[in-house]
Amino acid sequence: MSIEKHDTCIVRRAHLADCATAATLHVTELPGEFLSLLGIQFLTVLYRGINAHPNGFVLVAERNGTVIGFVSGATNSAEVTGGVIRRHWFALAVWSAFHVLARPFLLTNILAALRHTKDEYAHQAELLAIAVASPTHNNGIGKELLSAFQREMRSRSVAFFHLIVDERNCNARAFYERNGLKFIEKVSLFGNWKCRLGYTIP
Repeated sequence: MSIEKHDTCIVRRAHLADCATAATLHVTELPGEFLSLLGIQFLTVLYRGINAHPNGFVLVAERNGTVIGFVSGATNSAEVTGGVIRRHWFALAVWSAFHVLARPFLLTNILAALRHTKDEYAHQAELLAIAVASPTHNNGIGKELLSAFQREMRSRSVAFFHLIVDERNCNARAFYERNGLKFIEKVSLFGNWKCRLGYTIP
């Protein structure tokens, strides 16, 4: 992917070392979210797996040498998720074990997430996660990441992608809708109602 610049911000494909930073951003900026509760080490393995998969990727926003945001995606969500689990199951199990023992409900959520990969959108392109460091909020970094995500999808000949956001997260949903995503449906996941939004790439 070519480097995209916005003022002093660069959006680029993540390197191996960036995946730990993306994992840290995920936990700190998306607190209470299911994957955040599985810990930084778990997410580091997950993002390394996604970034290494031919149908997955992680993009990072960098300013003055510091990663301040990321977005991850897959052109076939179920295929990427399944591939990462098959290749890294042991490390994922090890790093999640303590968190699951401390919070047994996480096991139920893990099983629900695996079942979720069988729904009608499971094999379509998906924006998996996006997060920006709190000190840089409202500086257009999130929009830059979303735009770069759209360009990456277009370069992979993807015409449509979707994402899921918590129904209660009004700010996130408003951000996506301001940037052209449309509401598709409500889905029940992890005991909460979520909104599926979609975007058709022009």
